[in-house]
Amino acid sequence: RDRAAIATMRALGFRASDIAKQYFARSALVAAAGVLLGSLLANSLGEALAGAVISSFGAAAFEFSADPFAAHLVIPLAIGGAALAATAAGAAGSGRVKIAECTRE
Repeated sequence: RDRAAIATMRALGFRASDIAKQYFARSALVAAAGVLLGSLLANSLGEALAGAVISSFGAAAFEFSADPFAAHLVIPLAIGGAALAATAAGAAGSGRVKIAECTRE
C-alpha cells in the first residue's frame, strides 16, 4: 500500500531500517492510543451499553464479572503485541521495494 512513499524515502537515501523504525513508531503510537481509549470506554460505557443490549433481548438482570489482571494488563498487551507484530510483517518488505517500479512521473 505504501510502496510509493517507501520508494520516495529510499530514493532520498533512507535505509530500510530507518523506514521500519518510522513505521514502528507510528504503529506503537496508534496502538497505545487505541488500547488506552478502548480500555477507558470499556470501563466507563461498556457495561451500560452491553447491559442495555442484553436487556433488550429479555434478560432483566445481568451482571458482568471481569478479571482486573486480564482486563487491564494481559489483553491490552496482547492487542499491542499483535499490532506491532503486524507492523513488523509489513515493514519487513520495505527493503525489497524497487525505486524505479514505484515512482511516478
